[in-house]
Amino acid sequence: MTSEQMKKQRVWLIVIAVLAILIYLFSTARGPGIGGDATIYLTTARNFVQGNGLGLIGPQGEFRLLPYFPPFFPLVLSLFIGLGIDGVLAAHLVNGICFGLAVWLVGWMTLRASRNLWLASLTALLATFSPVLIPVYSWAMSEPLAILLGFGSLSVLLDYFQQPDKKGNLVISAGLAGLSLLTRYSSAAFLAAWALLVMFFAAGNWRARIETALTYGVLGSLPMLGWIFYDLSQTASVASRSMEPGMGLATRLAAFWANLREVILFWFVPDSWITSPPYPEGLNTVLVLAAMLGMAVLTFLGLRKINKREMQLLWQLSAGLVFFTVVYALLILLVSLTTYPPITIGSRMFSPVHLSFFWLVVLMIGAISTLNHPKTWQKTAGWLVLGLLLSWYGLRSLRIVQQNFSEGLGYNARDWQNSQTMQAVRELPADQLIVTNEETAILYLSGRASYAMQEIYANTPDIHQGRYGDGDIHEDQPEKLFHDGKAVLVLFNSLPQQVSGLYGERAEGWAAKLTEGLDVVFQGEDGAIYRYP
Repeated sequence: MTSEQMKKQRVWLIVIAVLAILIYLFSTARGPGIGGDATIYLTTARNFVQGNGLGLIGPQGEFRLLPYFPPFFPLVLSLFIGLGIDGVLAAHLVNGICFGLAVWLVGWMTLRASRNLWLASLTALLATFSPVLIPVYSWAMSEPLAILLGFGSLSVLLDYFQQPDKKGNLVISAGLAGLSLLTRYSSAAFLAAWALLVMFFAAGNWRARIETALTYGVLGSLPMLGWIFYDLSQTASVASRSMEPGMGLATRLAAFWANLREVILFWFVPDSWITSPPYPEGLNTVLVLAAMLGMAVLTFLGLRKINKREMQLLWQLSAGLVFFTVVYALLILLVSLTTYPPITIGSRMFSPVHLSFFWLVVLMIGAISTLNHPKTWQKTAGWLVLGLLLSWYGLRSLRIVQQNFSEGLGYNARDWQNSQTMQAVRELPADQLIVTNEETAILYLSGRASYAMQEIYANTPDIHQGRYGDGDIHEDQPEKLFHDGKAVLVLFNSLPQQVSGLYGERAEGWAAKLTEGLDVVFQGEDGAIYRYP
């Protein structure tokens, strides 16, 4: 391939990346999705720039180190905020840039490995139109940065395999993987998977490769080790999680499978088909099992087709994606079974695996349908499957983007922006303490810190339920403040849904009983404000 041809192919992949950014901008026309986690990231970044520390400031001025999350995403946002850019705009810019770079990266890595522009273009276009990735990148969250750093680390590591004398690439790759881990704890899978890749594909004998893999792992762990040391010195805990006992393991495993089933289903069918499919519901389980088995068979057949010497880069890239997919799934399974509070198993959590999954699908179908003189039917079938998948993703993503454009996302959605109750909160005296079931919504939309109702975080139902303020005020500081008349209670209509996991059909009644006999300060269509009588 001439340098001129390579230049044209790079330009074509840049065009696809620009298309991805345009789709992203359309999806986030009302602003990026802001939820509870995003509010914490943004507020933490602002506080850091203002010299208050990397964390949150409570209703009475108390400081709390960044809870639950590693710090790199808010640190990146703080760089933009320090330059005078609004925090929300900073998150909007960062995630848009990450989307474009990620699309270009997967296309470029596929082109280098397969030497086939069609396969590279399909990979980049599938990422561009993915109904999983578009929502993930449309929210002001840390996954986009973590994904870019994680797979960018793989790209540099493959360069190291091609030129083992350039040790700097090994260090850079480990550093990028370490920063991905410093962005999201689940990115430990990137570091572990790439260390395995080093052990199998680095130069030297087995002993030398194992030593190199250990060195890679240690280098990549340094950023997180520094954060853990600092976190422990300040809070005596990491990520605010505790270990679960062995009892109830079967129940947690069943819950994990149920959630994973929905995640994988969404890769193939719209969300509405998961809950109310236009076909027998049992076919959804069949589809998930068929996808998992089919992927295993496809990977086996595809890897057999790759000539390890002539297509060494393709073999290494494919192996890396296999390692990552397996390691990530096992890591999330381990964490979900052994820690409390339980992590949320959803499309956002598994978005890196989604990217790895369909990337591997393209590589394996490409290997079967383009390498070693395949039969005509193999070529036709391979390209037909990829073409249908791209078309299906495009149709689904069109609806998702249109909905995001029309309604907005999270606290930037129409309902929250026009909230009557939130407007009433803004009009409360500046020194008024607040207890609420929507702590981060109030923080984002009014700039006021508040106390969260402890009831929405309970893991067992309240068997002695009464009105709010009459509970155990010696154990519940927010409820005591409300009982003593020092705080108002702001309840949004989302409360029954928040406790539905505990109370089921009784959630509405539970929420209604909570406010019986309280003085109503304000009543809106979406919530109310109360005082203790």
